[in-house]
Amino acid sequence: MTLTEITYSALFVFLPGIVGVLLINLLTSSKVYDAKVFFLYSYIISLISYSIIGLFMKQGFIKFLASNGEFKILPKEILLSTGVSIILSVIVVYVINKKLAFTGAMKMKLSNKYGSGDVWFDVFNDEKTKWITLRPQNSIQYFVGQVEQFSDDGEMRELYLHDVAIYDTDTEKYLYSQMKMYFSFPIDTELTIEIGEFTIDNRRKGVSENGEENDRE
Repeated sequence: MTLTEITYSALFVFLPGIVGVLLINLLTSSKVYDAKVFFLYSYIISLISYSIIGLFMKQGFIKFLASNGEFKILPKEILLSTGVSIILSVIVVYVINKKLAFTGAMKMKLSNKYGSGDVWFDVFNDEKTKWITLRPQNSIQYFVGQVEQFSDDGEMRELYLHDVAIYDTDTEKYLYSQMKMYFSFPIDTELTIEIGEFTIDNRRKGVSENGEENDRE
């Protein structure tokens, strides 16, 4: 078997783990960028997936490891293991996004840490983060709206807000509203983000300070 054939064979063998890691990368803030770590995680997920499938198949990857080295892994096994890896990865995504590992560690008094270390993702993954006030650096306006989507690819941060009200930064005066607004910022941009429903004031809702409704055009 040539080096090229071995490389292609290895890619197919570790397809379950590769798919699993890519899914975890896509749906969580726990990004894996280092190639060595990526392939290590791929190997672990593949090994677990093949182990599960191997319990139900006469010829399996684990049996191959315990044999004399004769390579006899079936395409069907790769496909089934890929399906298992997707299920495993969905479970891992749920554990990461719901911070179940941190919660369990805190209950067992193993750690007081609560979060992945990336505050941006921790804040916007929190179900309580709905209304925010966005104050970009050196902007003449600030924005109040509900978070619909967010992202961070390591270079740019993006926010997609709906039901957005725009205010003048200097006078705090309400200017106008937009149904939806998209924002993108370089990763090193300084932002102030206030979180909570208290940012919705009476001026926006058309209510005066004494509680009476005002007519708005």
